[in-house]
Amino acid sequence: MPPDGRARAREHGSRSWRPGAGLGRLEGPAGTRNACPRLTGPAYVLIAVILRGVLRCPRWTFEGTVAAITSDELKRLVLEAGLEIYRASSEEIRIAERVRMHLMDSGVLLRLTDEPQLWLTIRAQRSDFPNSSTAELSKIIRDAVGQTVTDLGFHEAQAVEREITNPVDDGHVLDVWYELTFAKRIQSADTLVVDLKTALSVSKCVSP
Repeated sequence: MPPDGRARAREHGSRSWRPGAGLGRLEGPAGTRNACPRLTGPAYVLIAVILRGVLRCPRWTFEGTVAAITSDELKRLVLEAGLEIYRASSEEIRIAERVRMHLMDSGVLLRLTDEPQLWLTIRAQRSDFPNSSTAELSKIIRDAVGQTVTDLGFHEAQAVEREITNPVDDGHVLDVWYELTFAKRIQSADTLVVDLKTALSVSKCVSP
């Protein structure tokens, strides 16, 4: 037995050695027939890389489909549909819209936590309704778009009051936005693009 083979045998408790045996073999202590095997060598590295990729790219199975789709595949689907991405993370993909030459947040996003959902946020601004209360502003939004988004399959998910501050002075509040977010479960990859474009067509700001 070659010297390196004897050292390998002593280290792992193997009874014998053969050339190439370290290339991804199952090993157990000498004299044990049902010992828990230990994978070593390149095969271990290969499996580790595969598992690492699976853990980093979660998959979501859409209702009505057999295949699953990853967040990277969702981004590719958005881009292939001719849409642009404003910002993306492990939890969401925000869809962009062009305002002249500027890339802006459209108020439409894909929510990737739990079950995949399409979110649509619509706002009313305090500057447009200076004498209205928070409850009245929420009602203004519901009256303006509630039936439209309901007909599209959305339901109201959350209400948020957000201060818009001066970029160079956080203490200076320029306006207050009252936002209602409507959510819709993503049923399939086939209908996702249609749902996205429909959501983008809805006005995101209610004005007097």
